[in-house]
Amino acid sequence: MLLNEESNKLTVGVSVEHEIFQDAMSGMTLVSSAAEERTFFRTTSLNLHYYLSSRLSVNAVVPYKNITSPKTDLRTGIRFTRNYSGLGDVILHNRLLLNEPKSDRNPRFWLGLGLKLPTGDSRPDWDWGFGNSHDPVLQPGTGSLDQIFSTDYLQNLGDIRLFGSALYRLSGGENIHNYKFGNEFQYTLGTAYQPFKNVQISSQINGIYTGHDYDKSVNVTNTGGKWIYLTTGVKFGHTEFAYQADAHIPVYRRINNSQLIANYIFSLRMWYAFNGSSSTRTLPASTTQLEKGATSDIKTISLGNIIELEEYLVPDKVTLFEFYSDTCLSCEALAPMLHDLVRSNPNVALRKINIGQKGSPIVRRHNVTATPEVRIFNRQKQLVGTVVGPEIDLIQLAVVKALNQ
Repeated sequence: MLLNEESNKLTVGVSVEHEIFQDAMSGMTLVSSAAEERTFFRTTSLNLHYYLSSRLSVNAVVPYKNITSPKTDLRTGIRFTRNYSGLGDVILHNRLLLNEPKSDRNPRFWLGLGLKLPTGDSRPDWDWGFGNSHDPVLQPGTGSLDQIFSTDYLQNLGDIRLFGSALYRLSGGENIHNYKFGNEFQYTLGTAYQPFKNVQISSQINGIYTGHDYDKSVNVTNTGGKWIYLTTGVKFGHTEFAYQADAHIPVYRRINNSQLIANYIFSLRMWYAFNGSSSTRTLPASTTQLEKGATSDIKTISLGNIIELEEYLVPDKVTLFEFYSDTCLSCEALAPMLHDLVRSNPNVALRKINIGQKGSPIVRRHNVTATPEVRIFNRQKQLVGTVVGPEIDLIQLAVVKALNQ
C-alpha cells in the first residue's frame, strides 16, 4: 500500500459509497417492477485504525446512511419518495498477524475478530400516508449484535502485490421487532501494481453470499442471494496521506425471489496517518529534507550508477546501505522506519542507493535480488548482516549486534 500502515500508530479515514438500485431481478433474470421502485444508498463512514503493536491492530467503522427510495403506490397511482437517514451499525474489529516472514516475498496471514453493534436505527415500519412501509432493507441499522470472523492474506512480488480476504458475519438473532437478518459471507481476491511513484492501480474480485431473513420466524423469500463484483481502483498518495477511487461492476448475480439489484457501486476513500510526533513524520524515500537533518546521517549516494560500498563506509559508525526503487511498495513502507532508526542513534549512518531500473548495472554489480535490501556494516567495516524486505525488527537486531562489536 502507499500508506505505510504498520509504521503509523493511528490512521484516520473517511469513505463515501454510492449504490444505485434501478432494476429488479429474480434468480438470474431481470423482471419488471410494477411500482417502479428505485433505491439510492449513500454511506459515509469514519474509519479509525490503531496499531497496538507490530502484530495487533484494532479498527472502528462508524457509518452514516442516507437512503432515498421513490416508488408508485399501486392503489392510487401516486408517485412518492421514502427518505431514511441516520447512524448505521458501528463495527469494532481487531486483526492479529499470525506469522512474521523473513522476506517480503513470503506471504503474511492475519486473523480477525469483531462485532457489529446494534447502534443504527432499526424501525422497519413507517407510515407515509399510503399505509405502512415495512421494508427492513431501507433501515440504517439492523438492531442486532453480530459476530464477525475474518482472515487476510498479503504477499509482495516485486512491484506487484497479491491480497485476499474472507469475512463471515454471524447474525445475532432477532432484533426488538422480531426480525432476523441473514448471515453473510464475503471474499476478496485481488492484485495491485504501482506503475509510478505514489500511484497504484488495483483489480479484484469481490463475492458476497447472504442468507434469507426471517420476520417473526417466517422466511422472507425475497431476501438473500449471491453477488460477484469486479472492482477496479486507483490510489494516489504517499505514506501519510492517500485517497482511492473504486468502481464495482456486477458480473454475476443469483437473487432469491424478486429483489431490486445494484447496477453499479462507486466508492471514494481517503486516509491520513499519524505517527504521534513530528520527529516520525513520514516523507518520500528520496527526499533531500531528511538528508539535511541536524542529528541524522542520511545520504543518497547513488541514483543507479555503479559505486563501491567500501568507499562510503562511515568511520566510527555502523553503516547501513539501503538498496531501494521508486516503484517499490515495500521500500515506501520501510523508509520512515529506517529513517527513525538512524535519527534515534548518532552512531548509525544510512547510505541510500536507488537501483533505478530492473537489471541496472548496480543491481548486477552488487547482486541485488529484491528491494528493499539493507546491508549492515560494523565500525570495523565488516558486513554483519543483510536483510531483504521491510523487516525493521531484523535490521534493529543486526544494528545492535554491530554496535556491540
